[in-house]
Amino acid sequence: MADLELHEGAANTMAVLEALSAHGGWLATNQVAEAAGVGRDQARRILRTLAEQSWAHRMDVDGRDAWTIGPRLPFLGLSYQETLLRRARALEADTLAALPRADR
Repeated sequence: MADLELHEGAANTMAVLEALSAHGGWLATNQVAEAAGVGRDQARRILRTLAEQSWAHRMDVDGRDAWTIGPRLPFLGLSYQETLLRRARALEADTLAALPRADR
């Protein structure tokens, strides 16, 4: 099997999103960095980029940044669930169509 080319920046961004979503509340930048396994400065850059696109949300707490998931992230999960539901319905329809009439 050929080696897959990985993009470290994309992997780190996903690790930050996973850290935010796993916690479910507000995290300081250093907490996000630790949970995601990235440096603090890198976490801050990723978080600011995510916040600019509404994937993360920033709040000032006593002069320090606190982070949580943004409003776009839950919609990504909902879209995925809708896709799975459509696939399940199509599979069910195909299965029913393949059954002999007496079994329906």
